[in-house]
Amino acid sequence: MGKLASAELAECTKDMDATTWNSYQIVNNRARALCYSTQQQQFRRLAEVTVNQLMATASGQLEYLKQLQEHLHQMTSQTKDLLSNQQSLRSAQDSVLSQIHGNMMELKQEKSMIAAGNKKLAELTENIRSKLDEATRQLVKQESTQLESHQKIVDDLTHIQQKSHDALNKLDQSSESLLHNHAEMTGHYERMYENMVRINSTVSSLLATVNMMQRHLDDRITWFSTILHMADDKLSILTCGVLHVSYFLFAALAASFLQSPPATRLVLFVLVSVNATMEIQTGHSLDFASITMFLFVVSAGASQQKRLQWLLLADGCYSQGTTVVKWLLLANGCYSQVTTVVEWLLLADGCYSQVTTVVKWLLLADGCYSQPWVEWLLLADDCYSQVTTVVEWLLLADGCYSQVTTVVKWLLLANGCYSQVTTVVEWLLLADGCYSQVTTVVEWLLLADGYYSQVTSVVKWLLLADGCYSQQASGPSERPFFLGGSLPGPAGDAGAQTDEGYQSPDTTTAGPTGPTVDLPLWQPTFIDCIVHSREIIVHQ
Repeated sequence: MGKLASAELAECTKDMDATTWNSYQIVNNRARALCYSTQQQQFRRLAEVTVNQLMATASGQLEYLKQLQEHLHQMTSQTKDLLSNQQSLRSAQDSVLSQIHGNMMELKQEKSMIAAGNKKLAELTENIRSKLDEATRQLVKQESTQLESHQKIVDDLTHIQQKSHDALNKLDQSSESLLHNHAEMTGHYERMYENMVRINSTVSSLLATVNMMQRHLDDRITWFSTILHMADDKLSILTCGVLHVSYFLFAALAASFLQSPPATRLVLFVLVSVNATMEIQTGHSLDFASITMFLFVVSAGASQQKRLQWLLLADGCYSQGTTVVKWLLLANGCYSQVTTVVEWLLLADGCYSQVTTVVKWLLLADGCYSQPWVEWLLLADDCYSQVTTVVEWLLLADGCYSQVTTVVKWLLLANGCYSQVTTVVEWLLLADGCYSQVTTVVEWLLLADGYYSQVTSVVKWLLLADGCYSQQASGPSERPFFLGGSLPGPAGDAGAQTDEGYQSPDTTTAGPTGPTVDLPLWQPTFIDCIVHSREIIVHQ
């Protein structure tokens, strides 16, 4: 077959020219190359399939080996569990054997205890039998006593039944009395209704009379309005006049009672008159609260002026100065040069021309004005390099900086009383040995100067210290400096008490019935009343 094919191919190509032969060779080569490439691809595919099959077989073998390994691990763990179970069973068997041995010993002990218990039970049974016999005898006795008590209860119930019958009878009697009282109350109510009808008729006639009086009053008000050339509401004019007259009478009575100065009374008369005129003519005026406040301010100003005049007069300088500051400066001969206390202090040391404040004056006195105040204090004790504040400097100066951290503790520790007191006030009182006598700083100050038995307030103490307390009143029972006068006695002895600036006019007020009432001569203000109340509380 090959020979035939080759012969036919040779015969076919024998008569070819060069171009055809070349084409034939090219096509033949191309066909052979295509066949070779096809064979190579087929071989490669077959090789890949074979390799894939080998890989799949290998992976399956690996999975099988992993499964075998897992089974082996499971068998190993199960074997270990079995061994542990066997060990636990062995230990449990040993414990069971020991428990059985213990139980046998306990059974022997229980047998002996049961025997002893039986003996005790026999004894108890005998005791119970004897006690039951005794209880039976006591029950018989109790039964007899219960029969007696039952009989007593029956007798008591019979007595209670009789009492209840008596109570029912009394209840019937009280019901009858209530019905009788109800009938009487009904009669009273009917009579009251008749009286109310009469009152109603009386009120009606009274209303008619009032209406008639109102008509007459309207006629009078019309006549009064024509006189004043006014055409406003009649009732408002009448109301305004009545209210202002009433307020003036009440205020005048109060001013007389409180011994108000003449200036206050004059202001009261002028202010009420002007206010009423403005209300009638323009319809605009002050209310009574504003008028009262204005009068109170005027009265307080007059009172304070009199007190200030008394202070200045006490030192013989009222004709030269009008304020406390001027009085202080005048007392030291500096009034013509300075006008404030600070300037007076600076002038006293010859430093007024150089400094204007107390701090500068203090620094200048020690020649340290060019340095700050804190640095000057620290530098004075050669400890500026150690501390930075005045507090640390004070503590370091006494060698107690390591013990305390505040000025209060340092003050208390310096006097050896830190364990006794906890505040500066207690320390001050304890330092003078008067802590057991007083409880406030004011009392301590008064006691320290020997005035506590004489005065009870700081104002009296200040006055006594300057020798002015005996000048402001003529006797121990007269009014002190901070009150306009002492409280009047029950016998009306306040009329003989007069001071300069506190005149006592003989003011009497006659009531509508005729008798006269003497008014007290002291004139307290609101602040005076508060101070006097506090003084009374302190005395008590």
